[in-house]
Amino acid sequence: MTTESNSFNITGLVIAVLLTALLSSILIWVVGMLGLGLEVDGFGPALIAGIAIALVGGMITWLMSLREIKIGSEIVRFIINAFMGAVVLLICARFIPGLTVDGFAGALLASIAIGAISWLLSLPLKRINRAAAREQQDAEPRP
Repeated sequence: MTTESNSFNITGLVIAVLLTALLSSILIWVVGMLGLGLEVDGFGPALIAGIAIALVGGMITWLMSLREIKIGSEIVRFIINAFMGAVVLLICARFIPGLTVDGFAGALLASIAIGAISWLLSLPLKRINRAAAREQQDAEPRP
C-alpha cells in the first residue's frame, strides 16, 4: 500500500468522523427531547457526546479495517452499533454535565432511536450512490 492511498483513507476517515459527530450530536439532541431514556440540557452536551460516539465508532471501524474484519449483515451491524452507542452514552453521562441517561435500558433505547433515525436519513444517500455507480458503470466502454 502506498502512502498516498493511506493518507486518502485517513483523510476520508477524519471527514467521516467529523460528519458523524455533527449528525450524532443533532440526533442525540433530538432524541433527548423525545424522552426516550436520554436527557440533554442543550446542544453543548449533545455535541460532546456526539464527538465521543464518532471517535469511538471511527476507532472501531479503523481497527476492524486493519484486521480485515467485515460484518456482512446490516442487522448485526445495527445491533453492535446500538450496544456500542448505549455503552458510550452511559460513559458520557458520567463525565458530561447536562447529559443524563436512565440506566442501560434507557441508553439502549436512546441508542436504537439514534441508529434508526440515522439509518432512515441514510436511505436517500444510498440510493444516490447506487444511481451514480450505475451511471458510471454504464458510461464505461464495453469490450
